[in-house]
Amino acid sequence: MIENIKLENFASVVENKETLGNIDNESTIHGKEIDKQTTSELLKELSNRKPCDYEAFNVVVHFNEIIFINKHANQNGNIAKLPNHLRFTSKYINALLLPKVLSQVFKFSPLQVEEILFRNKLFDRFRFELLKLELILDHHKMYDIEILKEQKEITSNLFYGVFDEYVWSKTFPKNAFSSNSYELGRCIGKLNNLVKSRKRMATIAKKKAVWPKVYRFIPYKIPNYT
Repeated sequence: MIENIKLENFASVVENKETLGNIDNESTIHGKEIDKQTTSELLKELSNRKPCDYEAFNVVVHFNEIIFINKHANQNGNIAKLPNHLRFTSKYINALLLPKVLSQVFKFSPLQVEEILFRNKLFDRFRFELLKLELILDHHKMYDIEILKEQKEITSNLFYGVFDEYVWSKTFPKNAFSSNSYELGRCIGKLNNLVKSRKRMATIAKKKAVWPKVYRFIPYKIPNYT
């Protein structure tokens, strides 16, 4: 049973060449379908998914936590900061997410495999849209405020799609949630400040349009009675 496999042993399992050698080499990574799926289609799929008993998916949450932490660290160049037993390169992450590895090596049920792959697909798209939001904010002068708000909405929906209704045990840290929540919150804070700044500038511009553009001071001429 998967419950009997310790997460700390994931690295040794993946590095075991004999174990991976028993997996069909023709296995494909289901998550790669995200390349062909638009964000709107992915969000629509998320909204149409039926609720699951996430209490029974505790081990899935822990597995995804390990994957999400490593994906985040690989993207930010912080992989060396992770403990050795929880550190994976992108190559090993891809191997872990092979459907046959999930089902044959880790003994996940078909429903659990589908849940893991879908959440990882959401996470990959969330990271892509978050990076897009950061780039737009860095060059905000080129974009209308409505475009910024729309991008924030898309990124937020994907974030909640990744982590919504997941339950972490008290002894297991939710570092992936915290780190990604921090980065998203930082972007939202920048956007809110930008909205306030643009409103203030618009108000000043309106006042300037009402006031005379040129001011001339005409000094009072004192009459000479002498």
